[in-house]
Amino acid sequence: MRAALDFPGRIKHLVLAATSGGLDTSRLGVVDWRPAWRKEHPSEPWWADDRSNFEDRLAEINAPTLLLWGEADPISPVVVGRYLKTLLPHAELVLVPDGNHAFARERVDEIVPHIERHLLETRES
Repeated sequence: MRAALDFPGRIKHLVLAATSGGLDTSRLGVVDWRPAWRKEHPSEPWWADDRSNFEDRLAEINAPTLLLWGEADPISPVVVGRYLKTLLPHAELVLVPDGNHAFARERVDEIVPHIERHLLETRES
């Protein structure tokens, strides 16, 4: 989302899978998993500490956006995907039945057709 905001002319489409970066999810009732994770992984990547909030600017993103969410994701629950859909003007939300947070790795065959369709529709638009 940051790249789409910082470089709007370069980003032609977005595919976001179970993300909550750039949002204050506490207002949605989502438990922040990062502090516990950080205790177990003190030297892991920067994103564990990032608290960027782009909510006020997401309406600026004009790129067609595909939101992919697992229906059983405890880390980034569906409520986050639904909220993002209200903030992004050209967003489509696809839910993966019984998908957990790793659905994008574990269920590739199910999500690739959605991504291909999204990319083809984006090119034809």
